[in-house]
Amino acid sequence: MKNIQLDVIRSFISIPCPKAVADLLKFELTRIKNRIPPQIIRWTPVEQWHLTLVFFGDVFASELEKIQSALTEACKGQKSFELKLGDFGAFPDWKKPKVLWIGLNGEIPKLLQLQTNIASAVHNWIQKPEGRPFQAHLTVGRIKNVPDPGTCQKIQQRFSEINLKSSQPWIVSEVRLMKSILSPAGAEHFVLYSVNLS
Repeated sequence: MKNIQLDVIRSFISIPCPKAVADLLKFELTRIKNRIPPQIIRWTPVEQWHLTLVFFGDVFASELEKIQSALTEACKGQKSFELKLGDFGAFPDWKKPKVLWIGLNGEIPKLLQLQTNIASAVHNWIQKPEGRPFQAHLTVGRIKNVPDPGTCQKIQQRFSEINLKSSQPWIVSEVRLMKSILSPAGAEHFVLYSVNLS
């Protein structure tokens, strides 16, 4: 009997980061990058900054149409809302940071409602549910190897010098189903489907 190869796609649902917001964040991060040893952090490319609502892992390509329908249904009646750049943080914490991120402020209750609706609608396709409560953030970097406590403290100090007071709120009006392709050079993201909020 021949083995049947079924196409699988690594995918997730997200909210895109607008260019104006990304430009400000990029400017501020550039100011501190040269004061952090380059071998410590793998910085997320600007074009990949996004707010993940649901991460699926690998799903069968044949299921994408069902996921699109579920996403469309989950977004029905959902109105657009405002978000704004917030404070920086690290997962799991600054003592042993692995993921560096910036939090989001604004109309968080509306964001949480949207995320809850979507996660509920597509739960059958989620390979591994998140082990922690949803926290709105943009991932800006990942630690290659967790450094010594002194270096971790210095990284936190550098991030605390970032000034995002001039950041303006943006209107969230679109949710995207994304495809992620992994390679030695890093991940590439592609839009598979999008839903506009009312």
